[in-house]
Amino acid sequence: MNVLVVTPACHFPSYGAVQQDIYATIELLIKMGHSVALYTLNQPGQDKKILQSLQEKYKITPEFIAGRGAE
Repeated sequence: MNVLVVTPACHFPSYGAVQQDIYATIELLIKMGHSVALYTLNQPGQDKKILQSLQEKYKITPEFIAGRGAE
């Protein structure tokens, strides 16, 4: 099954509960054998290291939707 995950811009240095839940859900879906795509808002201040670690850990590349103030 293919799963599309659409998130708010939440990839910031201080992990909150929502951010942890999103990443745990992605990990669970992948472990269950699903193909996961991540679409997220592109907002200023997001931590690029977090996004790189997502790519390395889950082998997915986040796709960005233009957000307010995005480059």
